[in-house]
Amino acid sequence: MNNTHVEVGIAPQTPESQTVNMENVTCPICFKSFSNLVLLNTHLDNDHGFNDSIDDSSPTVSKQQATSQEKKRNIANTKSKNIKVLAKVNKIKTGHWKAYTSGSKCHDCGHILKSKSEARNCRKCGNLFSKWHCRNVIRLNLKADYDPENGKWYNCCQGCYIMRPGYNDFGSRVDLTETFCKIRYSKSDDRELRRLQLENRLVVLINGIIILYNKYHDSILGPVKLDYNITTLERSTVPWRDDSTVSNCNICHTKFTFLLRKHHCRLCGSIVCDKIETCCSNELLIRFLQAVTSDLNYTQSVPEDPEFDKGIRICSNCLDMIYVPRKFKKDISALPTAIISKYYSLQNLSVVINQVLPKFEDLLSKIEITRELNNVPDITDVRELGKHREKLLRAFKAYNILTKQVVTTRTTNISEKRIQESIKIISSDFINEKILPMKNLPTILNSGSSSNESSTNNSFMDTGTPEVKKLSDLMSDLTIKEIKEYREELMVFKEQSFMLQSMIKDSKKQRHFDEVQVLSNNLKDIKKRVDDIQNKLGEQGFD
Repeated sequence: MNNTHVEVGIAPQTPESQTVNMENVTCPICFKSFSNLVLLNTHLDNDHGFNDSIDDSSPTVSKQQATSQEKKRNIANTKSKNIKVLAKVNKIKTGHWKAYTSGSKCHDCGHILKSKSEARNCRKCGNLFSKWHCRNVIRLNLKADYDPENGKWYNCCQGCYIMRPGYNDFGSRVDLTETFCKIRYSKSDDRELRRLQLENRLVVLINGIIILYNKYHDSILGPVKLDYNITTLERSTVPWRDDSTVSNCNICHTKFTFLLRKHHCRLCGSIVCDKIETCCSNELLIRFLQAVTSDLNYTQSVPEDPEFDKGIRICSNCLDMIYVPRKFKKDISALPTAIISKYYSLQNLSVVINQVLPKFEDLLSKIEITRELNNVPDITDVRELGKHREKLLRAFKAYNILTKQVVTTRTTNISEKRIQESIKIISSDFINEKILPMKNLPTILNSGSSSNESSTNNSFMDTGTPEVKKLSDLMSDLTIKEIKEYREELMVFKEQSFMLQSMIKDSKKQRHFDEVQVLSNNLKDIKKRVDDIQNKLGEQGFD
């Protein structure tokens, strides 16, 4: 079959037969018609297996392959047309864009856009911007509306970027308050149940140990039986964790050694150490435990026997859960410390100052406006202003003294030290804000500051208006201790001054003028020292 030559109904080629038409040839085997010889030869090779004897290096394409390629080209053309159509349909709207013209300016900075390549339309508002001012990106839908879920990223201006709904300088914000409250309440409930469980175990242990002590403390083998039964009671109250499964402390995670022993908490059963540095567990006397938790329902009271020294080992976690809430309630009900009580006084004074100061400022501005118009202020307003100012100065004076006392009060722990520092900062800010500006206020009530005002002021200053002292006369930077020391020193110097004056008189009578000169110099020094102390004391001194 491979060597068979197929004869087609075509005469050998002659010069006369070269012009024969070679179209519409027929397959000699299946009598299928083809339009040319190339398709016929391809048919013979592929369908009838004549390709082994024919050595044709020219590429051949079957009709099926040609048909499939043509289909692929048609599909590709159709897809490209659909893509172009979709691109036109899915394009964001541009009807609101401002057209570029020569001399157009950036909507943000006003810079002239020299060419169209420098201009860029904000996809949201449509205004023209420079590229620098239109580089933010947000999600927009095809209608140019903000759509953070289904929109696509487009350039926009800074104004549209920050005016979008939900914009926040710190990023997106999700309110998890409700979820947090649920978790918090659930944990609080679990903690409360845990606390009740530990308290019940503590009551069982203390009652049981007291009963066992009353039973065995008089017998001969009492100590041995007592210790054994107490251990049995402790193990029955809460299951102890197996020693062989634990190699580190449950609280500080320190590895147990030959010197660092394992201990079981009698309330939770966990294994902890007894290091003094970490206080992971402590053996507390039953006498102390029952006194602190006197609100629990104990059926047994601690024996009055002074030899009763039994204790219960409790870990720090159980101790905090049982005793910290009680300590907190006790601290709240207890009297405040010296620093806290002074802080409450400072708060009350600050409330008084904040209430009176606006009224004082209103009256002061009213009187100043009246005086600028060369009119006589109302005597009622002047007297009211004097009362408010006197009240303010007294409050400022008390506030300053309390602040000094708080600063100099000795603290007993770190918490009080922190409170003291905080009060010092708050008081300093309050003084700078409220008290120091008062020193610059005009003293309207004291006297007229100029000659043309003296005649106007005399008409109402002589009507019995109380004179108000200056703030510097009332304010004092001295503590109570310093005031007492200065007063004692002042009394001593005044006594010495009186004695020197008597001695000078006696010396003058006896004609001892050399002594008079020395005594006079000493008297001057003492008087100078008295004046200095008197100035420091201010109103706190005495004549």
